[in-house]
Amino acid sequence: MDLLAPTFIDRLIFAVDHHERQIREWVESVSLPYDVVFSNQEQPGFLNAVECAFSASDKNTILLLHTDVIRLGMQLQGALEFHQSLGIPATVVTTKTDRLYHHWQVSFDLERRRVLGFTIRDQSYRRAPNARGTVLTGTIILDRTALSYADRETSIDFAGLVQPLVDANELGIYIDETHALFDVGTPEEFKEAEEYFKGLKRV
Repeated sequence: MDLLAPTFIDRLIFAVDHHERQIREWVESVSLPYDVVFSNQEQPGFLNAVECAFSASDKNTILLLHTDVIRLGMQLQGALEFHQSLGIPATVVTTKTDRLYHHWQVSFDLERRRVLGFTIRDQSYRRAPNARGTVLTGTIILDRTALSYADRETSIDFAGLVQPLVDANELGIYIDETHALFDVGTPEEFKEAEEYFKGLKRV
């Protein structure tokens, strides 16, 4: 939430499914400086979650954040401004990090600011955990027109949206800096995140 300044984000949409009760209880327990709404996912998969979120928004553009990814120190207002300057349907927000076996690594054309493809959690990097690369941060900026590229035959999840955009040369890339990046959707990464934050408390 610290990344989402009310100066450029006026509404939070929580796309909920099987953890709806826990999410609603958490939202009700905190004071958020936004208009907060919930969109209920109607079918399995990331694609339907995005479609339902758009149906709860009156905007042409949404900033989508995977809630199981911890990102520290990113500048999301700059990412939104960059996306608007590109004039294309979608932009992924990336950063440079190590432990590439945890992440979707991105290949890209830096001059054109276009994504060329992905390498997904390449386990060979366990032999080189300090090797660094450009990876997804669980953050993507979407215009409504991006939904027209979605292909459920490719996947009902994230790849079903981003791969067709890549194939059409319509997926932009914004490279930001982070202090730390963790995908706590996996037990291994969750433990690493716990150790990281325990270290911060000791400083």
